[in-house]
Amino acid sequence: MEGKLLALAGRNVSELMSREAVCVGLSQTMAEAADVLTENRVTGCPVVDELGKCIGVLTSSDFVHAKAEEIDGSTRVGDYVLSADDSGVFSVGRLGHDLVKTHMSSAVQSIASDADLLSAARRMSLSRMHRLIVVDDASRPVGVVTSLDLVRAIVEALQPKEEGRQRKGVPR
Repeated sequence: MEGKLLALAGRNVSELMSREAVCVGLSQTMAEAADVLTENRVTGCPVVDELGKCIGVLTSSDFVHAKAEEIDGSTRVGDYVLSADDSGVFSVGRLGHDLVKTHMSSAVQSIASDADLLSAARRMSLSRMHRLIVVDDASRPVGVVTSLDLVRAIVEALQPKEEGRQRKGVPR
């Protein structure tokens, strides 16, 4: 088992990351961003400036926090109606014209595509993040690696090949 885990540690982020980073723009409205997240069935994405540089991250949690602020009365952010489907993807019924830059997290946790998986897992664990934005040398998003990607890699590394073929219905 130790050998399998060592082999896993030698793999790079580029082997697991999604290669199409769904992005939203800094000046898009939260309603537009909600549409992008929902249409792509993702719960978070990089926020890019006009040059395509990653300057933030917007997640479903940002919508929840915005709603909580509204309920607490500390900030009026519009009329949010949040719901989640069976896969956990949030959809937003009505939104004001708040801009993404108002609600995004500007603390971007990014990683290079040639970083090893152990580094990615360590960074996610320490920062308590579920995703890392994979960026190029100019800080432009080229992909996303999630905690679920890492879990899938661990399962595939530890699970015997024959067992994986026999178990139909188990997503890969």
